[in-house]
This record gives sequence, C-alpha cells and structure tokens, in this order.
Amino acid sequence: MILAGKHGMQPWILGIFFNMGSTSFIEVNGQTLYYEIHGVGYPLVLIAGFNCNQSAWSLILRELACHFKVVTFDNRDAGKSSCPDIQYTIEDMADDVADLIDALKLDKPHLLGHSMGGAIAQHVAYKYPNKLSRLILSSTTAHFCTRSMYLQRFVESLMEQGLPREMQISCTLPWVYSNALLANPKAVYQVTQVLLNEPDIQSLPSFKRQSKALEMFDSRSWINCIKHPTLVIYGTEDLLCLNDHVLLLKEIKSSKGFAFEETGHLPHIEQSKQFTLTVINFLS
Repeated sequence: MILAGKHGMQPWILGIFFNMGSTSFIEVNGQTLYYEIHGVGYPLVLIAGFNCNQSAWSLILRELACHFKVVTFDNRDAGKSSCPDIQYTIEDMADDVADLIDALKLDKPHLLGHSMGGAIAQHVAYKYPNKLSRLILSSTTAHFCTRSMYLQRFVESLMEQGLPREMQISCTLPWVYSNALLANPKAVYQVTQVLLNEPDIQSLPSFKRQSKALEMFDSRSWINCIKHPTLVIYGTEDLLCLNDHVLLLKEIKSSKGFAFEETGHLPHIEQSKQFTLTVINFLS
C-alpha cells in the first residue's frame, strides 16, 4: 500500500524498489516469515498492520535505511509468509517477532508498529522487555473499538460476496484516509491503482484469522508495565483509533505523543516525509 505525502502524488510507487539490502525467508516460532534488510546502523524493526505486508513501509524505507539497519517482514497470514490453518493471537504474532529478533541476532532493536503492528509491538515490549530499546506506536490502541471491528466484518462480507476488488477498495478508503486526501482525485486514483496491482493479496481465511486475533487483543490490564521510551503517533482524523492515543500516553509513563493534523489512519503514507523525520528525531 502506498500513497502521497501531504495528500499529493508520490514521486515513486509501490513495485519500484531500490536495491539496498537482502531478502530471504526464515523459520521462526513454527512460521516461515519473509523479511528484508535495508541499510546499516542501529537495528529498527517495522511491524506492518492488519491486511498489510512489508511493502506498506515503501514510502519511508529509503530514508530510514540511510540512518538505521531496517528490518521489514510479512506477518503470518500476510504477503509471502506462511498461513497457519489454526487461529492464533496477537501474542503469538509477538512471539514471531521476538524469535525473528533472536534469529537475525539483532541487539535490542527499536520497534515501530502500525495499527495491528502496534498491538504486536506492545506485546513484545511487555513480554520481552529486554529484547528492544525504544518503541514507536503508530495509529494503534490498547483495545480495538467496535468501529474498527465493524469495518473488518464489513470488508469480510464484501470478500465473501465476491465483489470486485476495486469496489472493495472504494468502500474502505473513507475509513482510513483524511478528508483532504479523499478530495484529491489524483491521489485517490493512485491509491486505488497501487492496491489493485498488489501481487500478494491476502486470502479470505487469512483475513479472518488476523481479524479474530485483533478482536481478542486487549492490553489495558498490562499496558502500564511498558517502561521503554515510547513515541505515540496518531492522526487527528483517524476514525479507527479515535482518541485511543490518550490511554496509551496516560498508561505508558515514558511516552510522548505526536499528532499529524488532517491525517487519517495511515500517517506514514499520507505524510511520509514528516513521519520519517519524526521517527528519526525520536530515535536519535
């Protein structure tokens, strides 16, 4: 998934990748995960959100790789990674990440998780506090609200009915993007075309398993145990995690927030340049 910075068109699009690092598969926690490594320096692991694969980071990867050793990967049931035929939890996905950190011999990397990836990152920080240094939680929550789960059930029904993918995309864009971007026909067209050309579309069974894992996630009883320096990023027009940053900032004592004005659920896409600078400044 890819879009524009500040609601405009991007100079490059998904599928045009730069040759900066390595790609491979690795066996961790009973799963086969596809991963990529770009750049050199202090390790930074990016954890993608629901229904997304590692290509979701395309807009910010180039610049981050100039400052860090960036590891991106496909979560289980996404992209090129394995698809277990059993239900699992967000904690299980956090175990995947912890094992990935060990397998790649990453020394206390920073973690950046978006949405579901932020839920996974919370579990890693709670269950494996000594495996990471700093934490960035973007457009995420301690418990996904009814509105978020409503959207997932709605998309699931569209997939079950076999609606054309272009119609599925059109129905979901208003939920995740800002008014300003939706008012830009060129940006909407670009988003739609990129998503239509995504080669690794998530299957319906995989969609259902990830959705169920999100529905069960709830960190409210232990979120205050996270002690890592934490940056909480949120968009002021994020319908899926509306005001959820308030609880995260209250309960994680070593946290601070950064708001992206006129931005929806995907600040790393809508405002990629500012998002990247914000991450670099915090981790520096």
